[in-house]
Amino acid sequence: MPVFLFTDIEGSTRLWEMHTEQMGRVIARHDALLQQQIGACGGRITKHTGDGITAAFEAGEPVACALETQKQFATEDWGAIGELRIRVGLHAGPAEWLPGPQPRSGDYHGPPVNCTARIMSAAWGGQVLLTPAVTSISPLPPGALSL
Repeated sequence: MPVFLFTDIEGSTRLWEMHTEQMGRVIARHDALLQQQIGACGGRITKHTGDGITAAFEAGEPVACALETQKQFATEDWGAIGELRIRVGLHAGPAEWLPGPQPRSGDYHGPPVNCTARIMSAAWGGQVLLTPAVTSISPLPPGALSL
C-alpha cells in the first residue's frame, strides 16, 4: 500500500508577486531539494504542481523524508525572499496507478490521493501532517512527536 506525500509552498502567490525575478531560481532549488530527499528515502515524485509536488512511497521512509525535508527548507539560504515554508501532508491507502499514454497517465488516482491533498492543505508552512494510516505502515522516526 503506497504512502503519498504532497507538498505546497505557503504564500507562493505573494512570493511570486514580490520576488518575481528570484522565484524561478527558488523553485528550481525547491524542486532539486525535494527530488534529492524523496529519492534518498525511497520514494518518487509523480507530479510537479507548480509550487509543490506529489510523491509516492511503495517502500522506504516517507515520514523521515517529510521531517528531513522540513529541516532542509528551514536551514536553506533562500536569498532575497527570506524563508520558504512548505506544508507537507502524508496519507496511505490503495490507489489506482494509470500507466501508459492516456489522459491522466503516470499518476495515482482515487480517494487516498484526494485525502492526501486535503491533509496537506490543512498544514501550515513548516508543518508535517499525517494520518494514522501512515503510522500503521511506516513508523515515526526517533524523536518525532505524535499528538
